[in-house]
Amino acid sequence: MQLSKDSSTSLTGSQQSIWASQKFNPSSTANYLPHTFEFSAAIDQEAFSKAFNQLIAQNDSLRTVFQEDEDSNVAQIVLDTIEFILSVEELGEQDSDSFINRRVQTTLDLQIRCFDSILLKVSDDKFIWYLNIHHILADASTFKVLFDEMSKLYEAELKGEKIEVNNKTSFESYREFESKKREDKNSTAADYWKSKGQFPSKNLSLYGNQKGLSNSKATRVRIPFSEDLKTLFEEKLTTDGYRSFNPDLTKFTIWATLFTAFISRITAESVIRIGSPFPNRNLSKFKNTAGLLIEVLPIDIQVDSEDTFKSLFEKVRQELFDFFKNGYPGAQTMESSRGIHLIVNYIPLYFGDFGTIPTKTNWLFPDQLDSGHQVRFQAFDFNNQANLDYYFDINEAYLTPTQVELLPRHFEKLVKGFIADDQSKITEIGLVSAQEKDNLISNGDFEKLAIPSLDDMLRSSFEQNSNVTALVFGEARLSYQELETLVKKASQLLKNKGVNPQDIVVLHKHRSIEFVLFVLAVLDLKATFVPVPVDLPKKRVEGILKDLKPRVIISASQEFDVDQQVIDISIEEIKSLEPLGQDLATKADFDRSAYILFTSGSTGVPKGVEVSLASLSNYVVEARNLYSRDEAVGMPFFTSIGFDLTITSLFLPLITGGTIHIYPEGKSGPDVSILEVIKNQEINTIKLTPSHAKIIQENALSKSNIRTVIFGGENLKTSLAKSIQSNLSEGSEIFNEYGPTEATVGCIVHKYECSEESNSVPIGKSIAGCFFYILDEGLNPVPQGVQGILYLGGHVLAKGYWNNAAKTSESFISDPFQPDQKIYKTGDLVRLNASGILEYFGRVDEQIKLNGVRIEAGELETLMNQFSTIEEAHIVVADSNSDLFEAPDFHCKNCGIPSNYPDAVFNEEGICNLCESFEEYQKNVSSYFKSMDNLRSEILGLSNHGEKEYDCLMLLSGGKDSSYALAKLVELDLKVLAWTLDNGFISDNAKENINNTVTKLGVDHIYGRTDAMNAIFRDSLERHQNVCNGCFKTVYTLSTQLALEKNIPVIVTGLSRGQFFETRLTEELFLKDHFDPKDIDKIILETRKSYHRSKDAVSEYLDVSMFETDEVFSKVSFVDFYRFSDVSLSEMYEYLENTIGWQRPKDTGRSTNCIINDLGIFVHKRKKGYHNYAFPYSWDVRVGHKKREETIDELNDELGVESIKKLMDEIGLEEQDDSKEIRAYFKASSQVNKNELVDYLKAYLPANIIPSSYIQIDSFPLTSNGKVDKQALLRKETKSATPKSTPIIKPKNKIEELVHSTWCTVLKMDAIDVTDSFIPLGGNSLSAIRIVSLLSKRLNLEISIQDFFEQDSIRKLSAGIEGEIKKRMGIS
Repeated sequence: MQLSKDSSTSLTGSQQSIWASQKFNPSSTANYLPHTFEFSAAIDQEAFSKAFNQLIAQNDSLRTVFQEDEDSNVAQIVLDTIEFILSVEELGEQDSDSFINRRVQTTLDLQIRCFDSILLKVSDDKFIWYLNIHHILADASTFKVLFDEMSKLYEAELKGEKIEVNNKTSFESYREFESKKREDKNSTAADYWKSKGQFPSKNLSLYGNQKGLSNSKATRVRIPFSEDLKTLFEEKLTTDGYRSFNPDLTKFTIWATLFTAFISRITAESVIRIGSPFPNRNLSKFKNTAGLLIEVLPIDIQVDSEDTFKSLFEKVRQELFDFFKNGYPGAQTMESSRGIHLIVNYIPLYFGDFGTIPTKTNWLFPDQLDSGHQVRFQAFDFNNQANLDYYFDINEAYLTPTQVELLPRHFEKLVKGFIADDQSKITEIGLVSAQEKDNLISNGDFEKLAIPSLDDMLRSSFEQNSNVTALVFGEARLSYQELETLVKKASQLLKNKGVNPQDIVVLHKHRSIEFVLFVLAVLDLKATFVPVPVDLPKKRVEGILKDLKPRVIISASQEFDVDQQVIDISIEEIKSLEPLGQDLATKADFDRSAYILFTSGSTGVPKGVEVSLASLSNYVVEARNLYSRDEAVGMPFFTSIGFDLTITSLFLPLITGGTIHIYPEGKSGPDVSILEVIKNQEINTIKLTPSHAKIIQENALSKSNIRTVIFGGENLKTSLAKSIQSNLSEGSEIFNEYGPTEATVGCIVHKYECSEESNSVPIGKSIAGCFFYILDEGLNPVPQGVQGILYLGGHVLAKGYWNNAAKTSESFISDPFQPDQKIYKTGDLVRLNASGILEYFGRVDEQIKLNGVRIEAGELETLMNQFSTIEEAHIVVADSNSDLFEAPDFHCKNCGIPSNYPDAVFNEEGICNLCESFEEYQKNVSSYFKSMDNLRSEILGLSNHGEKEYDCLMLLSGGKDSSYALAKLVELDLKVLAWTLDNGFISDNAKENINNTVTKLGVDHIYGRTDAMNAIFRDSLERHQNVCNGCFKTVYTLSTQLALEKNIPVIVTGLSRGQFFETRLTEELFLKDHFDPKDIDKIILETRKSYHRSKDAVSEYLDVSMFETDEVFSKVSFVDFYRFSDVSLSEMYEYLENTIGWQRPKDTGRSTNCIINDLGIFVHKRKKGYHNYAFPYSWDVRVGHKKREETIDELNDELGVESIKKLMDEIGLEEQDDSKEIRAYFKASSQVNKNELVDYLKAYLPANIIPSSYIQIDSFPLTSNGKVDKQALLRKETKSATPKSTPIIKPKNKIEELVHSTWCTVLKMDAIDVTDSFIPLGGNSLSAIRIVSLLSKRLNLEISIQDFFEQDSIRKLSAGIEGEIKKRMGIS
């Protein structure tokens, strides 16, 4: 089918979006805009029909159709005429409603006609005009335009008059205007909307729901605002902060604020994108144009947890200012409208009467929404301009019927909260109704069951299972009868040591039979046991003991500085005691404390959680009911005694007549034990953390006898549960047990089902004796499905924190709904799903907040875990500007390089690897350096033989090295011009030295300057973490310009020999079998060319055009003075002081001239972790220029913080001490392409919460409790390639692989795009030399440094190498 060329135009940006939506679901009515106009008077049917025909004739949008060719190219065509006769139907009142409802569902064929209309006669004095136009050609204002125009046309028909509509611009003219505006992609406004296109497309989880049905069925519900509430709202507009000259704009801003706040509340999201129509009718010529002029453009709001209504209003107001400032016809594109799933539509239109006929206008809802839209907020009333009504259009695929009903009520509660107090925090506004609240807190009335005492359960089990094995430890086995006897003896022993009921006994023991014995003995005495792991630091243990003041400490260690008695006794010693006749258990005392377990505190001081016998008994009973299958439980005791997970392993076997299998600690910790656990056929039940489980995930669990797996301590991923389940024998069960120590081991449990598909296994339902609330920050119950903070209550609660009443009252608060009860604030985020099951979303304190944005670590981890090759990921917040410097422990015994230098490795004698390898090529290094006897001839030999005023230009910094060099040049009778860069920070003492030196020596001197110095310093600190790199390049650039101007052929530098190795020499250059110093000179010349042609602040601010060709390098040569002079430091100082009166500067703290150097050293030490002079100074020692003690002394800087801050202010460097960054640590089955990973995350997350660092590791460090140790993760670092916006291009052949691996090794990167240029990757002349040397050696091929810089990517260099190899092999 060929597209018609007559009046054919392409689609506008907004039309393209609607066309795509309609094509996706051709039968959908979601894009229909049906309206009815109810006339309360008789209508002349013939005149109305004629008027409608004129309406069609005068509005090209009603004559527009759409055609699509075979290639799916679509165009809209304006027809001269369109065949349509407005029909009239006579229907009754009830029939008319059903007729209109059916009519709305009538499909519009956009190739034939894009509207539908009919006139209905309900009675003699009531008519209804039905008009439905497809959204692709209409917006709300279109109906107002057509209604007013139809009114005039109808009145003219009645009078027999003809009227022409003036000042009316066609929709086609608008489209042409829009097309031209859209083509202008270089404006500020275009850039604004282009940036919006980076927002990820993400359907928010409303009330925790994921999208259900795939259709677009929707419903419109009226928000129940009473007239009184509307009045209060209008009064709010008159208060300070809201009063404005444009009330409609203020109302729109407030409703956008309230809608954003509400969506944030019911989704737990902090970055909300809403869409809103931009009118595009601000130009008067388009005011009366009928057609689709609006464009739905994005509004992005960041909702902070501390936001009040007022603060959020200000954010929205600023965003809307940018929205209206940058809006223009053509702004909407498929990219800019990405991620718009929520709409705010404020329509202050008033239709009025049809001429003199009273009329009621209705916008009908077609019961469908665009499938990509979740909720639309609509504010309109076309019949009452002063009193709008408010609606939600809800896509039923995203909400349950109950939630559809509750949504407007919850929103009403939020609006009431705003009207009552706009300074209220949004997170503290209660959303639920009184009835909902009663339902949500009803579980607080938990059944207070009679709980059997643990003492009684143990006694019964011991009586019934006397001959059954109770404990296994290696080859040793104890029956219940034997165990009971030993417990009695241990109990008597403790009693003899003065232990009485309620006394505290600390068990500082390894996992062993003795540990179990003493736990039971302490309980038998009605005392309280406190397990303290043996691997805790001594200071921490002593702190716990000081807090507890225990009656007895049972420990093998006698090192503790405490007053209490410390005893230790072995199983053999206990056996040797005389037997006693007392019973194991006596009458229960439920109120007494059973144990105290110390957990980490946020302040660094451990908290002792005191758990009663009643709480422990309650848990043990529920554990038996849930996990035992009415069988004897065999469990391993292999986790830390200080972890409450271990409580299950101790007591569940003993009350079921089962067996505890004890696995002692090994050198590698508990993870070694677990591999033995699964081999033990006597074990049928295991409790462990998910991190522990990952160790055995691949092992043949099916060969074990484990039938019950209990997870606890961490979030359990569904993928892990599924993997474990698949390896267990048929009929095995997996439970996910949740419970903080403060709620006695486990109080919420879920049995995993293989059919579950959520990312994490739910934590389940509360056990008997436990109730819970899910509350917001204002302690209001949250709606079902909405995330909130979990609060626990009931028998499961601990008594509080030992000896810490303040912390107890802070965490164990009065129940707001039952004042006689206590509840515990867990700090965990959960939601109650539609099935009444709790789901876990991480901790409140794990919500990362960067620049005010609330970020869920769990969400990031879930997304990363879904990436193809990633097996496990964890997110950590780190200080991006943390101080990495630690004072060195020692220095190399030869060169003095400090132990904190990252590439230094030391042998047993304390000699660094650099010194060791130096012995191999020291002879070649010596031959590279020359004699002072050759210096004069070298300089004069480089001179052209024309007339010249100066033989050379000396770079005089004022420091010792350059001052000495200048004096020696003068002694050689050379005509020297001294040149100094005044960078704005030369010290006063240094300037005195400079002026005195040039005066004393009688040489001409010039100061060079540039206004760009501060910018160059900032750039150098960012790129190199020092100021020297930027300063050196400025010196070389400006001095070369001067040398060209004055026809000076040679520039002499005062770089020390150590600085040669820092900036241009590597050991590889000296390791060649046939060493020739001339080869190094050629390499250095080529690197200098690349150096001056690389992009940085110097190339941006200074004129570097002279370096574009090689001519300058033949006109001006550089000579390094200290290649010729090997003067020692002491000799240099003596000469300077005696000959020219040079004094060591007292205002820089060292022999340098530059105060700004302090800032460079400060930044380098913080960012790199070592002194930036460490490496060059060590070379000064190796080549005999300095002594070891002298360099160590120079490295001991004392940098004042105040002076550093002053320097930062002077160059405009912002301090970033408190900045944070998100780091992603992950384990993967293969090398992960970081660029692909970043692109993947960008599809789901806003750019400002994408991790900035990605560290791939082999395994995750675990705490002693088996959880991932995130503090240890922070100490793991590697360098990653900077993420790219396009997929990385990998090596395609063996040569590229070799070159790629060499680049990665030298640049310390894990992956590099083979098309990336060398310099932007952080390459420099040193790394270039190292790469060339390594490749030449590996390939037995000479590769010139010039070729390297000309072929500056892996692909180009590989192609050159391949060509050379083929050439040698005679292959063309």
